[in-house]
Amino acid sequence: MRTSRWARISTAWTIPRWRTRASGCRSPGRLRRSAEPGSGRPPGDTPRRPAPARRRTAAERRREAEGAERREEIDAEIGELAGRRAEVLASCGIPEDGDRFNLAAALDEVDGERDVLARKIEASNQLIGQTEQRLEEGRSRFDLDELRTRHQQVCTRIAESQQELARLLVARRMLDAAIEEWERYSQPEVYRTAERLLSEMTGGRWTRIAVDDRGQLAVADPLGDPRSPLLLSTGTCQQLYLALRIALLETADLVGKSVPVVCDDILVNFDDARRVATARSLARLARSRQVIVFTCHRSVVDALRAADPACSVLEI
Repeated sequence: MRTSRWARISTAWTIPRWRTRASGCRSPGRLRRSAEPGSGRPPGDTPRRPAPARRRTAAERRREAEGAERREEIDAEIGELAGRRAEVLASCGIPEDGDRFNLAAALDEVDGERDVLARKIEASNQLIGQTEQRLEEGRSRFDLDELRTRHQQVCTRIAESQQELARLLVARRMLDAAIEEWERYSQPEVYRTAERLLSEMTGGRWTRIAVDDRGQLAVADPLGDPRSPLLLSTGTCQQLYLALRIALLETADLVGKSVPVVCDDILVNFDDARRVATARSLARLARSRQVIVFTCHRSVVDALRAADPACSVLEI
């Protein structure tokens, strides 16, 4: 440890007591002001004695060791900070030897991205708030009791619909069975009767009625040449369907005879011969059930009177 300047001066000018008393001086100051004769030194200039080398104490050595250890710790922290600085610069895309201007540009870019993210976060928070508000409105609008009531109503409707479906399925099965039974026993009789009526109405021009696998009707002449109803004239096509209806009324036992048959100018498109023949078929049907024919043509009235003189004519 280095001593102070005042300590050195005090050590150099210290004079033993015995020399002061030997010279007969009262104080060391008077001795320093006098000069030895022949010494060539100015008065008061006594020779300096070298200060003895002082040994370092244990406290000083401990402080030096602590200082060295502290320097090592500071060096380690500096190295760690340098590594962290390199990582930060690498994450920002700035070389380690970049200047402060590149760092400032990177910081500005990061600030801009932060602002964009902040705006996005704010928009997301607003959307979340709106969604929560809508959910709250939904909870207040449809409470649990109302939902339970609606659920019960739906369950009741489902049960009623199931019962209605069961009834409809049973009715369909019964209807299918009735149709199948009718087709097995009554359909041939209906077509035979319709063929007879069509032959009478057309004067023997068309004598056969057939149904293909697709349920399409077809007529045939005495030579067996089939013809689709689409290729027939309007009058012949009307006579075909009228013959089928009359045949169904004559052969079907389940059709109530108390229900009248109403016709509206069905003989208009027939020629005179076919009009008279069709009038005879209607007169024969009128023997078993009531037949009402609306017409505005005198020829139709004459044909009906010729077929059945007992028919009633009412003018409206």
